[in-house]
Amino acid sequence: MVKIVFKIKEPNILNIQLIMGTKVFDETVLTISQGLDSMLIMALDNLVGRNKIERLSIKRAEIAGKLKDEALSDMILKTVKTALKI
Repeated sequence: MVKIVFKIKEPNILNIQLIMGTKVFDETVLTISQGLDSMLIMALDNLVGRNKIERLSIKRAEIAGKLKDEALSDMILKTVKTALKI
């Protein structure tokens, strides 16, 4: 099973992990700032592309850590998580 985990490390650091089974296969780190939506999409495209994974093979997406519920970055992460489940 392949899953993506978005880990909020600090208020402005996002670690994106690609996990296959129980092993972290690849990861990337982003700074949460203006333009997070486009940076997040590019980072996911790069992770999936360089590991030659089909988008449909991603079975789960999780968010670990906490952002303020009213923060736009929180809404962006939740939207991407929902989109990955489709």
